[in-house]
Amino acid sequence: MSLASPGQCGEKLEFNGMRLENEWVRPVGSMFQAVPVLFEPWEDIFPASWGCFQKVAGVSWEEHPEVYKRLAPMEYISSETQALFFINASDEHMFPCRYTIDAAEKLCSFGQTCITKTYENAEHGFFYDLTRRRQKEAFADILEFIGQF
Repeated sequence: MSLASPGQCGEKLEFNGMRLENEWVRPVGSMFQAVPVLFEPWEDIFPASWGCFQKVAGVSWEEHPEVYKRLAPMEYISSETQALFFINASDEHMFPCRYTIDAAEKLCSFGQTCITKTYENAEHGFFYDLTRRRQKEAFADILEFIGQF
């Protein structure tokens, strides 16, 4: 949601007769951990993730790959994208870090700020708490990232 402006994904901007009351303000920075920047099947995709992708898309990949592409965060990275910080776990098993690196390179190609950091001996979802060494390290890095704004 932080990569697209309201309505940019083709969604309606009204719900039960209500519209946005305030002017939308683009984020100045976003941090992502264990994010699927693609919304399409890849080799060894985690079955539960693929099942969720299919539910969200509401149509089959084989018949409507354009719907999945439109849902991919990667498609919303542009010269107007805010600074991004991707936190990767070295032992990530659900969302391959190589796709996150591709997203970072795409943003950098527009001259925008993008930081990626891989935390050694960390696994998917390692940042759910602030008790372990890598969690504390990631939190300190997030504070540094936020400090630039």
